[in-house]
Amino acid sequence: MQYKIQVDPLGWTIYRKDQDFYTLRKMLLKTYPYIIIPALPIKKKKENEKSINRRAKFLSRFMQGIMRCEELKGSTFLVDWLTEQDAKEFLKIIKKEEKVKFVKGLNNV
Repeated sequence: MQYKIQVDPLGWTIYRKDQDFYTLRKMLLKTYPYIIIPALPIKKKKENEKSINRRAKFLSRFMQGIMRCEELKGSTFLVDWLTEQDAKEFLKIIKKEEKVKFVKGLNNV
């Protein structure tokens, strides 16, 4: 299942899988441990149309919460996440970002 994401002021439209949102959250938590990142809903095995619509609503709130934070909006990974439409290139970006070590303190930021 893929979700359509529109970034209205810039006119971007991309499609992301459920797992991509979890990857985004993980990378933002790793890069910005001192910022509260909104939680994501737990994925259920049995999904019907109502639960899918509810999940899309929660994911939308997640993205809105991220976009309200000026520091998170400056994240290069978030910009890549919102702009890269080629699936292979997107996987390369994820793999590159996963190699980055965790930030241990504000001194390392």
